[in-house]
Amino acid sequence: MWSEAESSTFVDSCDFEQENICGMIQEPGNTKWEQRSSVSGGPQHDFTTMGQCKGKGYFMHFSTASAEPGHHSYLESRWLYPKPGAQCLQFFLHNTGAADDVLNILVREYDKNTLSGNLSLFKSISGGVMGSWELHNVDLNVTQKARVVFQAVRGKSPSSGGFSLDDINLSSTKCPQHVWRIPQHHRPDGHHTSRKKLSSPRFLSLAGYSFQVDAYLNGTNDHQGYMGLYFHLTSGPNDHNLTWPCPWQQATMALMDQHSDIRQQMNMHLMVTTTDPDQVSSDGTEHYWDDPRKVDSKVTQSDGSFYYRGPGIGTMNFITHSKLRSRQFIKGDDAFFFLSLDDISDLLQPQPLPRSADYAEASAMKAGDQDTPQAAASNHMLIVVVAMCVSAAIFVVSTLFLGKAWRVRRRQRGSDEREHPTKDLHSALISA
Repeated sequence: MWSEAESSTFVDSCDFEQENICGMIQEPGNTKWEQRSSVSGGPQHDFTTMGQCKGKGYFMHFSTASAEPGHHSYLESRWLYPKPGAQCLQFFLHNTGAADDVLNILVREYDKNTLSGNLSLFKSISGGVMGSWELHNVDLNVTQKARVVFQAVRGKSPSSGGFSLDDINLSSTKCPQHVWRIPQHHRPDGHHTSRKKLSSPRFLSLAGYSFQVDAYLNGTNDHQGYMGLYFHLTSGPNDHNLTWPCPWQQATMALMDQHSDIRQQMNMHLMVTTTDPDQVSSDGTEHYWDDPRKVDSKVTQSDGSFYYRGPGIGTMNFITHSKLRSRQFIKGDDAFFFLSLDDISDLLQPQPLPRSADYAEASAMKAGDQDTPQAAASNHMLIVVVAMCVSAAIFVVSTLFLGKAWRVRRRQRGSDEREHPTKDLHSALISA
């Protein structure tokens, strides 16, 4: 289990604060998306600044109230060149349209054979007054040059509002499996004296396990000034088909930093793994990762229904209230948690060595194979070559040394001749 701050790989971001609306384009027509700072039917302010900055705070709005039934409008991003792999589109939507108004999320991909691009639908969001900015995440799969497209479609029912978009981000990462929104009346900043925990809804993982997260928003009497966070397995509809104790799963709980630009976001993460399926509580009476029905911790809900859940694992020191206020973890008094439970059993499989490691291993094996006749012959040849190189080097050095000595002696002899000009030929020959 560990906690950390983490940022995402950036692809694109837009908060609509600039007049050029981040290079987005629209098709010709009378019904268009508009850059607004407020709308009479809502929202009253943007999400980026929450209306706190005078002269700033814009979003894009499509009015289904003024559009004719069946009319639609495209708002398309600038060119995007995402890398292959996971991609997550994240945006905030304020929805005040009629129930049959629709916002479609599409991608227009281009290649040399389709100059106008191919449209693919990834998500449809129905209208309906929500009364607040809502976070949406959409998994994409883009392999070529593309544009992200927001298509607003006017339905047939009377409408007094429309669709509003703000803080659009596209990153090279997987979208969270689940989003838990903690609304404003559960303000986690220490202003309330209540130390009660808040439990998330129960969620299902991709493998079928049911889980729940508890947040101690204002800590406990022993941990004042902190937010606590704990993970629990819970009973679910697939329990009879699952492996128990729950093996090799990783729970990820991330408190979202709601900065408008994903490059500036630093989410706080807490991760819990079930790599020890036989882990028991400190008193040895409960298996943390066993079937919650066996653990027999019964939870009765307000409507009389009930479920079972196992012990919690986490920390009371997940984040301090001062750090909560230092960044945009709380915005408009709302907080968002990203929750996932993933299978990590592939870590048990042997992993291929890097190529450099393969080469090192092969070299070590060759070095250890010195007892064979071929290796012995190779070693003998190597010794001969080295000996020849050493002999040649000695010869060259000796030649240079003798040559230098000869030149020095010649200079000395010339000097003697200049100092003793009367020396006869016989004496000179003897000296030479």
